[in-house]
Amino acid sequence: MAGGPNYARKIRILRDDLAKYDDTIFEETDYPDFPFSNDVTQKGAEDILNIDAPQMRSVRAENLIEFKNSGVSFRADRNSVLRVAQRLIATSEIAELHRIDPRRVRSIMKNYNIQRIAFGWERDEVLRMKLAA
Repeated sequence: MAGGPNYARKIRILRDDLAKYDDTIFEETDYPDFPFSNDVTQKGAEDILNIDAPQMRSVRAENLIEFKNSGVSFRADRNSVLRVAQRLIATSEIAELHRIDPRRVRSIMKNYNIQRIAFGWERDEVLRMKLAA
């Protein structure tokens, strides 16, 4: 692929192009016979939490999620990952939610006196914030 392995990281997608997918809802309960896995890989956990590998180090350092070595990858209980995702919100998600530059998130959280935990902040506190758009 031209551009090497990082080519996809250089592509920007317009919000309007994703609009048709915004209302897509997937519920596991709609597929009762499908054998969903009870665990996720570390990469899967990163995707669920909206973080990257360096941010995952803080999750592991603070033992927010217990990962087990499984051959060539680390795996964690899916429900424990979902509990962390329900409790904490990542910078990228805050930026998207409030339509602000991700580089401004840390200073805004400091102004609102919201303490950083591992890769992000308490979701409930962030959702109570009222930011001027």
